[in-house]
Amino acid sequence: MKVLDVLGRHDLEARRVQVEEQTARLFMFVLQGVFLDLDLSAEQHERSLSVAREWVGKALEGVAPGDLPQNLER
Repeated sequence: MKVLDVLGRHDLEARRVQVEEQTARLFMFVLQGVFLDLDLSAEQHERSLSVAREWVGKALEGVAPGDLPQNLER
């Protein structure tokens, strides 16, 4: 019985990682579209993608609820 529990948790963990990776790819796709629509220079575009990848990586490492902005409206 314990072996089945461990296998079940392993499958859930693998699926969680898979969902996080898919979410990160989707988010980067959206950001790339936004950056393209902004008509950035080639240098600005590359820099924005680099910065976005860095921040997506930080988000995947885990963000505590207290680290999130309370209000994103300007």
